[in-house]
Amino acid sequence: VLAALRKDWPGLILVITSQPERARTLQEQVSLWSGGGRAAPGSARAESSSLWYFPAPDALFYDPTPWDGETIRRRTSVLSGLVSKNYAQPPMVFTSAWALMTLTAPPDRLRPGVQQLRVGQTLRIRALLQDLVSFAYEPVAVVEEAGTFAQRGGILDVFPPNAAQPMRIEWFGNEIESMRTFDPFTQRSEQLLDSVTLYPASEALPLYSESALKCLPRPDRYSNGLVGSRVQRDLERFQAAEYFRGLEFYLPCLYPDASTLLDY
Repeated sequence: VLAALRKDWPGLILVITSQPERARTLQEQVSLWSGGGRAAPGSARAESSSLWYFPAPDALFYDPTPWDGETIRRRTSVLSGLVSKNYAQPPMVFTSAWALMTLTAPPDRLRPGVQQLRVGQTLRIRALLQDLVSFAYEPVAVVEEAGTFAQRGGILDVFPPNAAQPMRIEWFGNEIESMRTFDPFTQRSEQLLDSVTLYPASEALPLYSESALKCLPRPDRYSNGLVGSRVQRDLERFQAAEYFRGLEFYLPCLYPDASTLLDY
């Protein structure tokens, strides 16, 4: 039924299940019935065919355990793809009631983080680096995981969450001279690209750390020293306006006007 509806309905379709695993299974089944062959639930092949899976957080709302990187990547890719309308065919989004209830960034906060870069474009590398930090990318020595970047002179390696491979961008002065994918294991350049689209690395953006600072309690209020030290550590990171693992726990603090998937 869903596969037939997808062919006949010209707009977006949201499929909501009671359990996250049921949403993943439905995505695989619709991909099979749509002629896409058998693909792993939530796989890149299913997503490229406009069958998107929006996962629930790995932790309950009161649990500060950092979310899994794959969960962050998939959620951010779906939200960014919807807010930027970056699709050839309106997608069918599979999700669960739990994922739907989770608060996230309002669309107007996430939209500026979607950037398209082209060969020949004039853009200062320093300006792009500042944007990457603001939109939750982490600086590293070697780019191997989604949501990270590394700079060496006029060369920038970046791994957006919406890409299957990281990208190597080279500048000549303030002009983008070339772009290509590269293997994160061998670090060897591969396919040449004319343009790329960068999504935010997370829905939890350090750009809005100031709002979270007003929400955080004072560390000395906790009798448990371990909890107090964790809050103190997070407080210092918020003051530095930098992304850190576990920032998604503070989504309601980052966005007093927080949204849900339905707002997208």
